[in-house]
Amino acid sequence: MIAVSDFIQEQFLKEYRVRPAYVIPFGPDQQLYQSPSPEKDIDLLAAGSLIPIKQYSIFLELVQAVQQSNPNVKAVLCGSGPEAASLQKQAEELGLKNNLFFAGETPYRELLHYMQRAKLFVHPSYYEGFGCVCTEALLGGAYVIRFTQPMKKNMPNSITVPSKLEMINQSLELLEQYTVPEPVNEYPVKVMTEKLGGLFGFQTSGNLQEPGSNGSGRQLFAEKLPAGS
Repeated sequence: MIAVSDFIQEQFLKEYRVRPAYVIPFGPDQQLYQSPSPEKDIDLLAAGSLIPIKQYSIFLELVQAVQQSNPNVKAVLCGSGPEAASLQKQAEELGLKNNLFFAGETPYRELLHYMQRAKLFVHPSYYEGFGCVCTEALLGGAYVIRFTQPMKKNMPNSITVPSKLEMINQSLELLEQYTVPEPVNEYPVKVMTEKLGGLFGFQTSGNLQEPGSNGSGRQLFAEKLPAGS
């Protein structure tokens, strides 16, 4: 069996008393990002399904906290889901009308462009099997701050915090002392695809897309190539 993270490997062992033999995370594809990178004109970005487990109400509280010291803070929330209306209402109550843009469901390439424009990507989910958006944001040149750490090895420019207060404090500090970081590609899609294909005796090209993505989705699968290719 293959797990997408160290966390899933350990969770599977805990729940079913079987440890997956391999850990192969999803990898972002650098070819889908814009080059050269756009200007960093978004202070705070979050993206995902607007559902309770993602805790985007914390993201809104963070935006308000930054607004106290920077009235012109610019934040974007990408995603759709059952909590959309309640989050929009919360944003109005917090006085974020001029600071927070609800982008709704966002095409994949457009989301990657947002990530390249973002200074800080915030991931307040309290449970995450891996968190592809975090590796995608790191490759987009954003700092990442999150509650979960699915891989035992921490990634450069990624900060894991234990509480909402610490998430707010760390975010304020990062924005106050902001310098543009180098993109981080800890799990390149070509390497991850080669590892996956190698388990099944495949040669791999590392360039197959998620089914139905029309060339714009996360890359997941190996390709069996003709002999001699």
